[in-house]
Parts: sequence; C-alpha cells; structure tokens
Amino acid sequence: SKEAQALGKFLEGVALEREGRLMAAAKRFEESEELTAPTTRTDAALASLYLSLGKPAQALARLGRLLETYKRLDDLTEQERAWAMEFIRSREDLQLQYVTASLESALQAIATERMRNPGKPVSVEVFERTLKQAEKMAGEIPAGSLNARAARIAILRFHIALGNKEQAEKELAAFEKAFPGDSGLLHTRVSMAMMRGPGKFGPKEAEAKQAEVDALFQRHLKAYP
Repeated sequence: SKEAQALGKFLEGVALEREGRLMAAAKRFEESEELTAPTTRTDAALASLYLSLGKPAQALARLGRLLETYKRLDDLTEQERAWAMEFIRSREDLQLQYVTASLESALQAIATERMRNPGKPVSVEVFERTLKQAEKMAGEIPAGSLNARAARIAILRFHIALGNKEQAEKELAAFEKAFPGDSGLLHTRVSMAMMRGPGKFGPKEAEAKQAEVDALFQRHLKAYP
C-alpha cells in the first residue's frame, strides 16, 4: 500500500539522518510525503532538517503546523505521538526553532534583495511583523532556560545584521541582566563593534576596530574571570 511505501521511505530517511547524510535524508522524507498527505512525522523530521540545511523558509510552515499539533498532543495516536517526540523534545524546542527560522528566513530575503540591488538601502519595515512575532514567541519560552538564551541571541543578531545598533544595545543590556557572564555576550559585543556602513575598513579604521575588540576581550575576562 502507499502507506507502507511511505513508511519505508520515512524509515530510510531516519537511517540516513543518523548517518549524517542530511540532504539524502530530506529527499527520502519528501518522497515519503509524496505518497501520502503531510504527517506529523514528516513535518517534525523535515522542519529540523531544513533548518540544518539552511532552508528556514521551508521549515516555517511545518513549524507552524507542529506548534498547533503540540497543543493537541494528547489527541494524537500513540504512533504519531512517538514519531513527534522522536524529533521534538518539547514545545519550547519548537518555539525556539520557529524564532530561528523566521529571523533567518527574513535575513536571507534581505541578503537576496541587497544582491539584486547593490548599493541601495533595503526597506526593513516589511520585516517588522516577523520580528514582533519572533519576540512574542521568545517571550513565551521559560525565562532563564537555554532555549530562552538562544532565542534572545537570535533576536540580537537579527538587529545587528540590520544595523539597528540602538535596539541591539537595549537587547544586549537585557540579555546581560538575564545571562550575566554568558559567552554569547562577548561574541555579540564583538559583532556590534564591527558594525559599520557599506564598504571595507581602511587601514586606520581596521586598526582602531582591532584595538576596540581587544579591549572588549580584556573587560569581559576581568568582569567574568
């Protein structure tokens, strides 16, 4: 039957993923889905794979369905629930994946626009809704958790990538209060120090930036030995 063929393809995908052959695994999962309607197991498997393969836009729709599925987890069959939990540990994991996918998808769209129109500023207003949704979902993740940390880092890096230095500073202050001494603080401060307009650093500017970065390292080590 088609259902049996679909399950066979899916199991092949699971084996390939465990071998680290991610592109081949995704192909098998997609072939499984072509034989039947989309299922919780293929959504769960492909959402994670698409993120790993740098395809956040393709992961988003599946993550949205999975978040809805998680709300009715108790209504799933035992087999569906088992497959879902094979790829998803918790609702917070899904929320973090959604935050990451939405922001990475927006950044990819911005990068594409910049390549098409080099030298022209990109209007980021269209991505404000995406950012607000990401911030709302990040706020639902238990404070102080590793997932909350990762979500805040993703939002911080989004602001940095867009050149929103003022907002990035506010986010960084809030992050430092929630996660004092975190290694992500240093990485993010270095990224912010390197923020600038279009073009390359001149020799003097590059030297000044290097001195600034060195000072950041020293301050961080002194504050958090």
